Amino acid sequence: MARFYNTRQGALVLEVLRENGSRPRTAEDLMKSLKGRGEKVGKTTLYRQLNKLGKQGKLRVTMGPGGTGYQYVEDPVACAAHMHCRCCRCGKLFHVDCSMLRQLSRHLLSAHAFVLDPVDTVLQGTCKKCEEEDGDGAAEA
Repeated sequence: MARFYNTRQGALVLEVLRENGSRPRTAEDLMKSLKGRGEKVGKTTLYRQLNKLGKQGKLRVTMGPGGTGYQYVEDPVACAAHMHCRCCRCGKLFHVDCSMLRQLSRHLLSAHAFVLDPVDTVLQGTCKKCEEEDGDGAAEA
């Protein structure tokens, strides 16, 4: 079992991730946030801390139009039990615990011998708020 040590830099990175809640942030965004606080955390240290937090299950890594995003995970066990939707406009990640998605997962297994991994399954689209801001009403469809 890996042993993890708490460091000041690790605590700072975790704090910035927590503050961003459901919005994944790029490493560059995190560096800017840390620098804005007057903290000196090098890029190598940041990536080392992100890697460590990922191994601990404290963050989710997603790919988006802005690159790799990192998001704090409050409860890794609960988060692994459902899928997620990500808004391609604002970047917000939504937890989706839906019987239709569980039904889809069962169908993929029985009809296609394919096991869907809810931890890494992220449906891409646009959230209702972003659709309403655009005013085209597509979110109602």
